[in-house]
Amino acid sequence: MHVIIVDPELHEVERSKPSTRIAQYDSLHGYLTFVLDGLRRLWPNFDDELQSAGGFVAAGDVKPFFGGTLMPAPYEEYESKAKKLPETMFIRRPYLENLLRRLLLSPSKTPSNIHTITGSVRTLDIGNSRNGPCVSAVIVRQANGNEITINDPTLVADCSGDSQAGFKWLKKAGYDIPQDMRLEYDQKLYYVTITFNVNTDMKHKIDAILREGGQKEGYDRIGWLYTFVPHYNVCNEGFVLGKMDNDTMQLCCGGWGDVSLPLSQGEIEGYVNSARGREPIPEWLLDTIRILVEDGEPTFKPLKIRPCSYIRYQDVQDLPGNFVAVGDAMLQLNPIYAQGCSKAMMGAVTLSSLLASCIPTRIKDGGKEDMPAYFSKKYFREVSNHGEALWESTKTFDYGFTTTRPAKGETLDWGAFARWYLDLFIDAALHDMELASCMWHVRMLLAPPTDMFTPRIILKLLSRTVQSRLGRLLR
Repeated sequence: MHVIIVDPELHEVERSKPSTRIAQYDSLHGYLTFVLDGLRRLWPNFDDELQSAGGFVAAGDVKPFFGGTLMPAPYEEYESKAKKLPETMFIRRPYLENLLRRLLLSPSKTPSNIHTITGSVRTLDIGNSRNGPCVSAVIVRQANGNEITINDPTLVADCSGDSQAGFKWLKKAGYDIPQDMRLEYDQKLYYVTITFNVNTDMKHKIDAILREGGQKEGYDRIGWLYTFVPHYNVCNEGFVLGKMDNDTMQLCCGGWGDVSLPLSQGEIEGYVNSARGREPIPEWLLDTIRILVEDGEPTFKPLKIRPCSYIRYQDVQDLPGNFVAVGDAMLQLNPIYAQGCSKAMMGAVTLSSLLASCIPTRIKDGGKEDMPAYFSKKYFREVSNHGEALWESTKTFDYGFTTTRPAKGETLDWGAFARWYLDLFIDAALHDMELASCMWHVRMLLAPPTDMFTPRIILKLLSRTVQSRLGRLLR
C-alpha cells in the first residue's frame, strides 16, 4: 500500500520559517506521558533523536497547585515497584514538528511507499463501491495552482487539525451531514506564552534557588516547575512555568473570560504574585521569575483560542466507508489540558489496529481494494469511546466559568454534579496519596475516568470529606 501525504507546507522537510497556518505554533506545549510512550514505540531511538533536537525527558509531573496546595504525583508508588514515574518530553512545537518531519520524511529515512504532495485538498468525490458509499476521488490543488485528482483511494484520513476540513469536504461534495452533528462551545480562553533564553550564569542561579527552596530536582533535572490551577469559584486566571529545549524556559499565563495578561517585562512578576490561593506563591518561584525577567530577554506570544468543537461522525448515517478523521479534525479540546497530541496518538493507534484487523477481509475488484463498509463507522465509534470522555470532562471544567458560551441547547448548569464531585475529589486528594494517584493516572490518560468512581475510591473520598468538614467545625 502507498501513503500519500498532502500538505501546503511540504516544500521542505524541515521548516525554515515559522508556520503562518498554526495559531499555537510558538505557544507553550505540554505532552502527556502517553505521547512519549507512543513515539518511543514508533521510533525506538526517539530519546536520542529528541536530545539531538535540543529536547529532553523528565518526570510526567506538572506540579499542579490547587489554591496554592500541591497535589503530589505518585512517585513513591512507582518507586515501590522499582520503577520511575512515567516520563514526558520537553520541547517546543517548532522543534518537535521538525523532528517528526525529519524522522518521517527525510530521504534517508522515508519508506519508499510514502509520497508527498505540496498542496491542499479542495474537495472529494463520493461514489459507491461493492461495499457501499465511499470516497472515489480526492481533488488536490498543488502549490503551483494546478489541480490533480487521486482516484480510487483505499482510505482518506482527514488530519487537517482545527480547520476540520473533512467536514467541509464532505458537505461540498454533496454529502448530507446535519449541522447539529458538529457541537461547539466557546470557553473564551486567552493566554500569553513568554519565552526566556537561559544562559549559563542564570542556570547556576536558578539551580541554587531550586535547591534552597527544597525542590527535589535542580535545574538540570527539572521539567515543570509550577502550575497554578485556578478554581472557577475563586479566580479565572492561572499560569505554568517549565524548562524547554535548547536553553529556554517558558511561562504561560492566561485564563477564561476577562483576563489581564502580562504583555511587558515589568508586568510578569506582578501577574504571578497576584495568583489567589490558600497559600501564597513561594519565594523560590518568585526569585526564579525575577532572574528570568531580568536576564532572560523575554518574548511574548498572546493568543485567543478557538472555540472547542466535536464532530459526531459516529452518528452520521451512511458515512463513506473509507473516510476517517484524526485528532483535532474530529475533536478540538481546550488546549490548556495538554490533550491534543494524546488524542491524535489515540486516533492513530485505533486506526492502525483496525487496519491490521480488516486487511484479510478486503474485497478485490479489478485490482482495486475496497475498505469494508463498516470500517469508518467502527473507527469513529471506537475513537468516540475515549473522545467523548475527554469532551465531557473538559467541558465540565470550562462550564464552571460564567464567561463560557455553552453549546447550543445547553446551559452552564450542565455538568454541575460532576463539578461538585470533582471539587470534593480535589480537596480530598490534596491530603490523600491514593486519591491523588488516581487523579494523576486519569489525568495522564493511563486510567479511565471511571476509576474515580469505584466503590473503594468513593468510600475513601467520603471519609476524607467528613474528616475535613469535622476538622473545620472543631477549629
